[in-house]
Amino acid sequence: MRVLIAGQGAIGSVLAYRCELHGLDYRVLPRRQKQSIEFQPLDAACLRLPSAQQNPASLRGDELLLLPLKAYQVQSMLEQVSPYLSTQTLVLLHNGLGVLEKARHLAPECSFIQGITRLAAYKQQHRVTQTAQGDTHLSWVSEVNQSREQKVHAVLEELLSPVYWHQDLSEALWRKLVVNSVINPLTALHQVRNGQLSQPQYQAQIQTLIDEARALMQGLGIRGHEDLERAVAEVIEQTSDNYSSMYQDLMQQRPTEIDYINGYLCQEGQRLGIATPEHQAVLEAIHAQQAAT
Repeated sequence: MRVLIAGQGAIGSVLAYRCELHGLDYRVLPRRQKQSIEFQPLDAACLRLPSAQQNPASLRGDELLLLPLKAYQVQSMLEQVSPYLSTQTLVLLHNGLGVLEKARHLAPECSFIQGITRLAAYKQQHRVTQTAQGDTHLSWVSEVNQSREQKVHAVLEELLSPVYWHQDLSEALWRKLVVNSVINPLTALHQVRNGQLSQPQYQAQIQTLIDEARALMQGLGIRGHEDLERAVAEVIEQTSDNYSSMYQDLMQQRPTEIDYINGYLCQEGQRLGIATPEHQAVLEAIHAQQAAT
């Protein structure tokens, strides 16, 4: 089974390295002009990744397409390749929610897997450095035959090990969404590292954001909303020295994933008739910051 990797971002480069390591047949679908990537693994010498890439027009239908992109990049990538997609399996690995529905519209014949990964890396210019191994949680959101399922599982368990498969990933996806909806925008707006959010002056706003998100989870019948405070506090502590991705995006004048994080929560609130004024305020504040740069 050929593996296709969308883009040459940090996680995409880790996956390309893993394909090389395991001798898998893979190609890169660059979003822009192909780059030469220097990759620093966790436990090996630095190397330059090969530059094999795929012409979308020559897709065969049996590929596994990995989409380790920002939420807003997934749609544009699929718009590029959708005329050539048929029955591929697509793996979504991004922050936020709301992308799956758009992806299904653009690739109606494809099967989909949603995932959460703690694999970590960062990119500076044309150099990618892996910083953590991390586990990955995956769930099929399409029906596929057993043969294809087994082939896909075998590949993903080599690339993303350790992998844990779930019947339903909704609870984990929503818990991650809530954590991101607090840490990402607040660190970006206050221009602080993640760990500084443990200071007293941020607690009231954090609690309000959590309470609004909890009400949405309860309205949707999604479990796991009882200890959201602990989940947020743990990530703040575990990543205390880090700058969030949204902070970095704003500082480097790049688009953010705010519309798929707090924006998604606001949309769900409108749909359910549940007020989310603090998430709306944060959404508008990030939009204002983006417009000012």
